Amino acid sequence: MELTTFTQPKDLTGQDLDALESQFQLVLGDPSAGDKVFAALHEFFIARKYSLEIVHTYYYTYWRWYVLLTWSNYRRLSKEDFINALVYQMPLAFSLGIKIEDAFFSYISTTSSGETEWRNTYEDIARKLETVDYALNPTENEVETFQSSAKTFAVKERASNIETSQFVAKMKAVFFGKKEQMYTLADTEEEVTRITSFLHFQNFLMQKRDIAQAMRVYLNGLDEPGRLKEVDIGALLGFDEMEAELEDSSAAPEQAQAPGPYDAIVQQINTDFTQNTEGGFEDVAAVLGRLNELADQVGDESIRELFIFDEKHGDFRWNFELIEGEELTS
Repeated sequence: MELTTFTQPKDLTGQDLDALESQFQLVLGDPSAGDKVFAALHEFFIARKYSLEIVHTYYYTYWRWYVLLTWSNYRRLSKEDFINALVYQMPLAFSLGIKIEDAFFSYISTTSSGETEWRNTYEDIARKLETVDYALNPTENEVETFQSSAKTFAVKERASNIETSQFVAKMKAVFFGKKEQMYTLADTEEEVTRITSFLHFQNFLMQKRDIAQAMRVYLNGLDEPGRLKEVDIGALLGFDEMEAELEDSSAAPEQAQAPGPYDAIVQQINTDFTQNTEGGFEDVAAVLGRLNELADQVGDESIRELFIFDEKHGDFRWNFELIEGEELTS
């Protein structure tokens, strides 16, 4: 596949953008091509220091492609690059339906060890947001920034539901100004969900919450005995349910050791890693690496045995005997 169209930003006026978008989807689905295009665009935008003028020029093409590639494999990012991705890309990422809250907790849990590192990373992000105060969408005439939108949302939310709804409606122009160029399907209800998710997460980052408390709940959601559901990210941002959960957890009587929530881990792996047409994983080594990381984090060696080589079939498969107490099916 010819990649120069995507690795060398240029004026695309007169180009068939629908055709280019179809080609980009092929790039996004090809790890090798995606890495090459990401590296080129990453270098391009960093060299220009995320200039608002440059981002404005390429917002619906190269910048959008860069955002999609960044978050398709955010774990490859250094800490500095991850913070920059949040600060500069977060509004568009939310507009595109990317689950930034999930990525935030997952990244910190796999790259930082212990409360000191959690707090350092969180404080570095909050500090950068305050310092940069980047425009949410530089293509819009009425510029909203992180600081202005956070302050307004906090005031409106304290005032009334009506004022909050009016502000969210106003923000739709910022997030979905040229919806046809976003190439993302979102009905009105989904648009509102993406906007409010951004506003709540933005406040979570800028109001200097107790990240250690949030991280403990996040990790408990992965390794709490008998809890086989996904972590409720919304609870981490709201803190009311989270605090009640921590109190309940500390007051609960000691229970016998139970298996970890392996269903939740399987679901997380299936979501995060690309599968081939035969139902297997494209990158088995990466899957095994992730399971090893989780095993180290929660102190459960059984997690390493969740995905094993099946000699009968000659490939790696989920160990359903361990996951569900069932025998492997042929």
